[in-house]
Amino acid sequence: LAVDVRETVDGRVDLVGHSLGALVGLGFAGAYPKGVRRLVLEDPPSTDVRLDMVADDVLASVARARDEPERFRAEVRAENPTWPEEDVENELLGHQECEAEPVSALIRRFRFDLLELLAAVRSPTLLVAGREERESRLTGEVRAAAFRAVEAVEHDAGHVVHRDDFDGYVRTVAEFIDRSD
Repeated sequence: LAVDVRETVDGRVDLVGHSLGALVGLGFAGAYPKGVRRLVLEDPPSTDVRLDMVADDVLASVARARDEPERFRAEVRAENPTWPEEDVENELLGHQECEAEPVSALIRRFRFDLLELLAAVRSPTLLVAGREERESRLTGEVRAAAFRAVEAVEHDAGHVVHRDDFDGYVRTVAEFIDRSD
């Protein structure tokens, strides 16, 4: 995936990634250190995340979004009461259009060491995390070590910080990106 990003960007960039995108950003920054000016990681998963459970959840969520869209919408609203209606609809559409089988298969094969990926990055890096109590995917000892390894900010949000605390997230990211080198 980092190679795909390399083919897409030209020159030195500020890179922002959420969840799997944060892992891709880390891989990109480690492989192409001169290609990243600043790196923002939004709630990357801990190394010990149960990928088989994530893969099963993808299959179940996609099936529910397609077969029972009203139930899916209601679940998303209940789990994310601060999300605007547009975000709820985008979540539904994203799940309905997802090719669940290949995504699930990819997740089952995916292996990573978050702390190893962090250690390979040379550019200034900001970690923006939600709270563990609100379903952040960055948990336990890996979370504590990641917070020590780079500049880190915790928001009163869950795994999707940019939706749960949009204004705070944008402010945090903009302040970091706008710093002079």
